[in-house]
Amino acid sequence: MIIAQKPRPILQDAADVRMQKAARSKGVIHLHTSFFTHLLRNGNRRFATINEMNREVTVKYSLEILRLAVWKYWINFVGLSGFITLIALAAIFLYFLLSGDRSWLFGVILAGFVIYTGVMVVAYFRLLSMSMQKFRRMEIPGATWRFSDEGISVEADTGKTELSWKFIDKILQYPKVWLIVIAGSGYVTLPTEALDDELKTFILEKASLKTNEARQPPAHI
Repeated sequence: MIIAQKPRPILQDAADVRMQKAARSKGVIHLHTSFFTHLLRNGNRRFATINEMNREVTVKYSLEILRLAVWKYWINFVGLSGFITLIALAAIFLYFLLSGDRSWLFGVILAGFVIYTGVMVVAYFRLLSMSMQKFRRMEIPGATWRFSDEGISVEADTGKTELSWKFIDKILQYPKVWLIVIAGSGYVTLPTEALDDELKTFILEKASLKTNEARQPPAHI
C-alpha cells in the first residue's frame, strides 16, 4: 500500500530555506569569531611575554671590550660637530702658520686649537683611566645583569646598582657592546654576547618608554 505524503505549503518550504541559510551564516560567523578570538589571545600572550620579562644574564668583561666601549662613548661624546670644529681650527691655524701671519689673531686661533684639542684628549684618557680602575678592582671580571619591568640591576664583586628605565637617556648599539647611557651620570657597558634577540627587543622597548621627567639618577658601578 502506498501512502501519499501530504504536500507541504510553498511558504513553509521558503521559510525552511531561509532558516537553513541563516544557520549556515551563523556557523560561518561563529567560525570567524573563534578564529579572531584565538588570534587575539595568542597575540596578547606573545605581547605579555615581551613586556613581562624577568631575565638574568651573566656577562664577562675584558680589556678589549672596555677599551672599545670607551672609544665608542668618546666618539659619541665629541660628536660630528666637535670633530668639524677641531678640523676648522686646525685648518685656520695652518693657514696663519704658512702665511707667516703672527698677529694677535694667530695667537687666539693657536690658543683655541690647543685648548680644544687638550680637552678632547683629556676627556678620552680620563674615561679610559676610570674604566681601567674599575676593571682592576674586580676579582672576577664579570657581572650579573637582571632585566625586569621595573628596571635593570647590575651586580658585580665591586658592588651592586639598580637602575629604573626612566633614568636611561639612550642606548648606543654596537655589534660587540651596548652602552647604556645614564642621564647626567656616564654610561654602563653591556657586552652583547649574552643577549638574544628577544632580550634585545625587550631592552629597547623598555628604554623607549621612559618619561622625560628630570630626576637625579642613582650612583652606578
